[in-house]
Amino acid sequence: MSRYFNPPKILGMGIFSFAARVVYAVVSGIITVVIFFYLPNTFFRNFSEVSVPFSNGDFFYYAILIAFLGGLQIIFSGHFLGDGAGIFDGAAQIFYIYLVTNGGLLTIATSGFVASVDFRTILYLLMAPSALLIVSSVISACSRVSTQRVSDFEEAVLN
Repeated sequence: MSRYFNPPKILGMGIFSFAARVVYAVVSGIITVVIFFYLPNTFFRNFSEVSVPFSNGDFFYYAILIAFLGGLQIIFSGHFLGDGAGIFDGAAQIFYIYLVTNGGLLTIATSGFVASVDFRTILYLLMAPSALLIVSSVISACSRVSTQRVSDFEEAVLN
């Protein structure tokens, strides 16, 4: 029996490190739900003149998806599952931003007037952080494979 306490390992990391990642993922998920659900839902409820391409209830599903993928990315950072979650999280954020902004065309109808605002160029800037998340995750996954030694891979023998 060991003289020192060896905490159990989960996914190759100590239990305290894993617990810290889970807490960080939960806090990040709460912030994500506030940003992607509560704020747009409140905005579109208070400004009913702005046309929305989908219902307010759909905000919740996208917010949960983005929060879940972001949590997976945090918990499994340094693993392929974390990189995959980062790629899909970035794609979900880009799709969400495109839907919420109606492709960069904002139409406001008030007291007999209809005003349309075209902000497609700014829309690309809104999507840039999510696109960089995708690129970062792809580079991380590719660099992890390229730095592994050949002997680390398991060989499959076909007879």
